[in-house]
Amino acid sequence: MQPRLITILTACLAAGVTSEESGRRVVTFVNEFPDKTIELFWEDHEKGIRRKAGKVEPRGAYINVETTVGHEFSYVVDNQRHFVVPSNVNSNGGQFVSLFGSEDGVQVRCELSDVGERGTAEKLDIMIKPYWSPMGATRFLELVRQGYFDGVALNRVVPKFLTQFGIAKDVGLRRKFEKEAFPDDSGENRKFRPGYMSFAGNGVDSRTTEVFIVMPGAPHYQLNHFGQNSWETPFGYVEAEDLEVLTRIKAYGDVPPFGEGPDSARIYDEDGYAYLEEKFPDLDYLDTCYVVAERISDEL
Repeated sequence: MQPRLITILTACLAAGVTSEESGRRVVTFVNEFPDKTIELFWEDHEKGIRRKAGKVEPRGAYINVETTVGHEFSYVVDNQRHFVVPSNVNSNGGQFVSLFGSEDGVQVRCELSDVGERGTAEKLDIMIKPYWSPMGATRFLELVRQGYFDGVALNRVVPKFLTQFGIAKDVGLRRKFEKEAFPDDSGENRKFRPGYMSFAGNGVDSRTTEVFIVMPGAPHYQLNHFGQNSWETPFGYVEAEDLEVLTRIKAYGDVPPFGEGPDSARIYDEDGYAYLEEKFPDLDYLDTCYVVAERISDEL
């Protein structure tokens, strides 16, 4: 099993594996397809040849390739060759490329039970967009695949503002990821809309596991405010037909001192979920999240 992708990427950047002066970089290529192995090639236009750069297994596997700035790569998916020139440079000077062909996105489903006053079972279908925010999308999918969000509390719910979650119920997973901050994406200056998802943070390169969803009815000025921080880059969105579910999730309000909702810092304690059960008994939780295509493939 490969070391976790974000861990390797962050360590590489901290060690300065890229070299601006030499014109060489280490580029990380990640494959988000559920069941397709990708053969990556260097395109040598001067000699008119194509050389193998490496093989990338599916479901978030990756390879690191040292190359020169501006070098072109290619790969084939479903008999169609795709060309890519790594250009997504993050705040640390690193380059990170999602290999996803011409696919629209990766569908993730999060299931909830006992939602709202009616106590109904619900779902949130989420479309992850690897090209929007490559490292953010990769981290979210990595967390989904590891079962990180199973049983997670929707702990910060503020109508017409946001729903935030991402502090694991499983203490082991919580400790495993909470200190693994990863670099900000360069982003595309994409404007936020209701249903858009982003990692939360508290400074440059501070993203770890907490995610927020923009709530329906968020005013225009608030939508414009999202994304002003470097760590706020959308990596996907809740499908339109499921936005109404967000309005029925129990809203205790914002975190102290801005509101009377759960204290996020307190949830990180060993007994954080006991604290939630005692002080916020009507809180809603995610039952499980999974990549839809991978679930279907595994069941065949």
